[in-house]
Amino acid sequence: MNLTQNDRLNQVTSEILIVGVDVESQIHFCRAFDWREFELSQRVFKFSNTGM
Repeated sequence: MNLTQNDRLNQVTSEILIVGVDVESQIHFCRAFDWREFELSQRVFKFSNTGM
């Protein structure tokens, strides 16, 4: 399947949650956005790499 960037963007609907994750060695950060690219929180979420 060879989709262009515009084709991929057109697949995003109001039912989709977009999560961006910054993966680091010990602590990771993520943010959530809705389909209109509005951020859904006032701050980033932190979580650790503990491998529970």
